[in-house]
Amino acid sequence: MAKHKDKQYQDMNLEELREATAEFDKPLIIDAFEPMTDEQQAEWERLRKTPHERIMPKNPSIMVRFDRELLEKTDELARRKGVSRDALIRQALRKQLAADGGK
Repeated sequence: MAKHKDKQYQDMNLEELREATAEFDKPLIIDAFEPMTDEQQAEWERLRKTPHERIMPKNPSIMVRFDRELLEKTDELARRKGVSRDALIRQALRKQLAADGGK
């Protein structure tokens, strides 16, 4: 398998593909597994009890579609104010939410 390490599966011939994937033909023998060590158990518990922020980061990224003209005006205003595009959009949303009573 080592000689095919840099080759993508779709670029391999049948023999190379068989050799590269041979490890997946072996049966999964549950008896080959051993109990977790204390260190592994502690790591498992830490990850199992991970706060919501691991799933939903504190500042998640979102995708928003803009028409070209609005995006160009947004970028120009951000440049004039000396802030990033995302900072400008956050500021605008906060102002809108405040004007709406934070609802």
